[in-house]
Formats: sequence, C-alpha cells, structure tokens
Amino acid sequence: MFRTLTAFVLVAMATSGGRATGHARDPWPELKKLDYFAGDWSQVGDEKAGPWGPGGRVTMHDHGVWMEGGYFIVIHSTWTGLNSQGTGIEFLGYDPIAKVYTYDEFYSQGEAVHSKGRVDGDTWVAARVAGPDYAAVPHRDVWSRGIMAHTSPIYVACGAEWGLADPATAQYMLTLIDGNLAYIRELSRQHAPGTVTHHHGEHDHLAYLERPFREAEAALRERLGGSQRGGR
Repeated sequence: MFRTLTAFVLVAMATSGGRATGHARDPWPELKKLDYFAGDWSQVGDEKAGPWGPGGRVTMHDHGVWMEGGYFIVIHSTWTGLNSQGTGIEFLGYDPIAKVYTYDEFYSQGEAVHSKGRVDGDTWVAARVAGPDYAAVPHRDVWSRGIMAHTSPIYVACGAEWGLADPATAQYMLTLIDGNLAYIRELSRQHAPGTVTHHHGEHDHLAYLERPFREAEAALRERLGGSQRGGR
C-alpha cells in the first residue's frame, strides 16, 4: 500500500512539472555572502604539543561549489596530520525564516556538527564548546572526559580597503598577557627545577609555559606597529 501511494505521488508531481510549489524561486540575496567560500582553499599549520600528542604539521584542502539551484555551498575537505588523515563534507546555507546562516558538517572520524549564526559587518566568528559527555573527537581533559572549546574567526571584506586592527583592544590584550606572565612567574605552583620530568621534554619548564604568551605579545606589537603606520 505504501509503495502504491508513493508511486501515485511521484506520478502526480511529474505530470505537474516536478515541483511541489508549482513555480521557480530565486535564491535568497543573503546567500551571495556565501560565495566567499566557493573555490579551492589550501591550509598548512603546526599544531602545538599538548595532552593529545606531540603536535606536528597539519595540511588541509577544501573544494567548495554551489549545489544546483544555488541554495547551498558544498565543501569537500581532506586533511592529513598528527599520524591521521580523513575527509569531510560541509553544507552552508541560509534560513530565511529564522534569518540565520546554517552550517552542517560530517567527517570520516564520525563527527557531525550543526550550527547556526548571523553575520554582522566584516567579521564572522564561530564559537564551539563541548561538555563532559562530548566524545566525538579525541580531545580529553585530565579525567579523560571528551571536552573542548574552539573558535574559527573569518574576516571578509568587499570593495574598499579596510583594516580590522583596533589599537585599544590590542593594548588591552597586552595587559592581559602581562597579567598571565606575572601569574606564571610569581603565583603559580610549580615543582622545583630538576625534580620532575615534563611531557614536553624541554629543560626550561618556565620558558615553555611563557612561550605562547610571548608569541602572542610579539604578534600584537607587530599588528600595533602596522595599524599605526598604514591603518591595516
């Protein structure tokens, strides 16, 4: 009975032109912003050593195309790194009722993510947080619970030259870095040098702790210099 009814519905749709709505519809204008993701993207980076492993080089390639009809960008991804490799597929679209952009991704490691968000101005920041019961990816805390936090900033500009650097914000971030360095040096509890062996294998544990803050400090000061010279 179900098959007979299904066949009847399909025949009715075919004889009426193949569309349930009965008329064509142009893609929503908000979708034009997603054209930024069409094309080929190559990414190369170094993942820092941490509880999940020693770190190493990570490479990724994305190929994005518009699905027929123009309502979704489809991105096929491949990546290698950290003694692993995989593939993924992502769908970017727009919900005209909720007035939000949609993002759905599926990866060969079993991970699936479904997100929604709005776009304001030249910045698009996606934040992702997972709790103790999240076990789709191999990121664990000291109690072996699946847990993570991740942000993906994307900067898009169309037309005239622009600059995203904000000197006041950069200066404030430098004060935060100074506070963290002071905490590491003066307040944090640490074993006496030479009494323990750390997983990173470096002789100077204090220098290891301070390194990411020093790198961030150098990047901020470079950005401050550039914004003061040319506004970029």
